[in-house]
Amino acid sequence: MSLKAVVSTEISNTYASPVVVNDNRQDHGVVHCKSGTIAWGANDLDNSIYRLCRLRAHDSVKSIRIFHDIANTTFTFDLGIFPQTQSASVVVADATDPDAYASAHTHTTADTTGLEHAFEARNITAINQRVWEDAGVATDPGNIWYELVISLTAALNSTLGGDLSFVVLYTSGD
Repeated sequence: MSLKAVVSTEISNTYASPVVVNDNRQDHGVVHCKSGTIAWGANDLDNSIYRLCRLRAHDSVKSIRIFHDIANTTFTFDLGIFPQTQSASVVVADATDPDAYASAHTHTTADTTGLEHAFEARNITAINQRVWEDAGVATDPGNIWYELVISLTAALNSTLGGDLSFVVLYTSGD
């Protein structure tokens, strides 16, 4: 066995000659937060969607935590990226990547501690990707907005419904 001294790209860049400036998604980036709560209706059907928040194409998602108080039921959802719509009442049919962050994630009990979902479907090495890259878009679309959306893939079998809260941490691509 041998002792290793391994450094990250961020550290290597500071020793380069000339020094390489790290991207603000990786180094000295300001972490922003979006959070909110939505109501889940009793017996919501498969393919129901819940639009959580907007993210710009150049933002970089670091964490997505989901909390809910829906007990004694099982439901499954995807967590992904949809194109922004122009109206709060429009149902978005075409996702850019409907399960970019979580795919067929099943909950069987209330979760008030907040489970991390940013890397359930996304590789941990993608931590510095921009939203448009997480969405699987081939080229940079410019300064556009996407929406973070939960798609219910297995119906909510509850006569009570409940609330879902979310916290999204990201760095801005400005």
